[in-house]
Amino acid sequence: MKKLIEALAKSSQLSKIVFGEDFEAAWRAANKIVPCDKNQFKKFYTEQRAKSKAISKVLEKAAADDTFANVIFGANRRVA
Repeated sequence: MKKLIEALAKSSQLSKIVFGEDFEAAWRAANKIVPCDKNQFKKFYTEQRAKSKAISKVLEKAAADDTFANVIFGANRRVA
C-alpha cells in the first residue's frame, strides 16, 4: 500500500479515480499502480474516502464562512 499511497500523493487526478464512488474502478486503477489484495484495498479505500469527505466538508464550510476559514487556516494550529 505504501507505493500506492506515494503514487496517489503525486497525482490528484489519480486520487479522484481511486477515491471515486465506483469501488471496482478504484480497485482496477490501484492495481495498475501496485498489485494489491482486494480486501486490503477495500479497507484502505473505505478509510480514505471517509477522510476525504470530512476534509471536503471542512473546506466547503471554510469557503462559505470567513470566521471559520480564519480559524482553520489561521496561525493558531491548536485552535484549528
